[in-house]
Amino acid sequence: MTNPTLSVCLITQNMAHFLPCVLENVAPIADEIVVVDSFSTDGTLEYLQAVPGVRLFQQVFSGHFGIQKNFAISQARCDWILIVDSDELLGDRLREEIPRLTRSLWFTHYKFARYWICKGPPWHFVDSPAHMPDFQLRLFRNRRFFRYETSKVVHTHFPRKGRGACRKRDDLHIFHFDFMLRDRASREEKVARYLNMEPGTAGTSMMYLYEDTPHQVKPCVEILSSKVATVVFAGS
Repeated sequence: MTNPTLSVCLITQNMAHFLPCVLENVAPIADEIVVVDSFSTDGTLEYLQAVPGVRLFQQVFSGHFGIQKNFAISQARCDWILIVDSDELLGDRLREEIPRLTRSLWFTHYKFARYWICKGPPWHFVDSPAHMPDFQLRLFRNRRFFRYETSKVVHTHFPRKGRGACRKRDDLHIFHFDFMLRDRASREEKVARYLNMEPGTAGTSMMYLYEDTPHQVKPCVEILSSKVATVVFAGS
């Protein structure tokens, strides 16, 4: 049996400072990396053009995250698709497991828990009812069904009816670095922008201001051994 192929898809804009971490992290399991850039001005485009294996596209960001991600998904040529945000990395165990997960004859998609990283290295996450386990549907078969709904602008989802068989893995983690890449002021601006784009989503958007909610900071159980990320956040 031939091993299924995997397209890693992401959208980005002005993330040249962190993209080397992302690409280093996903390259070992990706048969192709599809990146849709929104006309970055910080060197992102030039960096991506020099990375072997990246299929680079540019599209103006309309303000709708689902449309932008759907464009990236539509470019994927492999059997399975993995969506990664440009401020996220895969935990070591998750990355090791993905090739085995894609050999499933039954499941059409998987959800993984997400750590909201706030400290490190060594990596620590925010533990609260809002932030954990924060399951994310990111790995799915390359089928036309899996396109983000366009009824929501920011916090987009796939249609719920017709997804097929799913498996949730709370032992496999995505590491989300928004808290470490953006200071409090920039996160407040982000929340204000999201609420303006999609009113009525305060509960979800306020997750970015974790300091305002009861929480604990705990060490991550899953290991993330990215040397590049360690260098980027050295001294944090």
